[in-house]
Amino acid sequence: MGELQHARTSWRAARLAELEGMRCAGVDPYPARFDATTSISQLRAQFVDLPASAETEERVSCTGRVVLLRDHGGIWFVTLESGGAKLQLMCDSRPRVEPPRRGDLIGVTGLIVASRTGELSVRVQEFELLSASLVAPGDKRGRPRSVEHRSRYREADLMENLQSRKVFTMRSEAISGIRVALEAR
Repeated sequence: MGELQHARTSWRAARLAELEGMRCAGVDPYPARFDATTSISQLRAQFVDLPASAETEERVSCTGRVVLLRDHGGIWFVTLESGGAKLQLMCDSRPRVEPPRRGDLIGVTGLIVASRTGELSVRVQEFELLSASLVAPGDKRGRPRSVEHRSRYREADLMENLQSRKVFTMRSEAISGIRVALEAR
């Protein structure tokens, strides 16, 4: 077993143990429902002109995959992605519960704000783990991987690489179109 494969297996085993601990504590790591009020792309379109350091009273709920976590002096920034659109989350302090990991699907509820740099953000009031990732995340800087690596670990590539997801989506749509045309004969 290669070094990378061993690291992925160890990561998965540790993650499964962590999820079992959550279940023992009465927390469902895969809840059946989360009521999102909007999508990330809708938020970005609605608040495109929000000035830097602005705060709104609008409370929203949305879902997405955690692609990056950063700690900046007590404020946690999380980058959430869904459908190719990204949104920054701001947490005032380290969450009392275990923070999400890269690759996890989470649901968040909070207020719409703009950071000092003008980045559209959600000031998180609540977050819920919707689906814990069992796939070890790749390089957080998003460096390109070799074709062999991307083929061997397709699930990680699809989780991290928007271009790979687009190719799979286009392929699926093409096959569906061909199938519909053939069934119409």
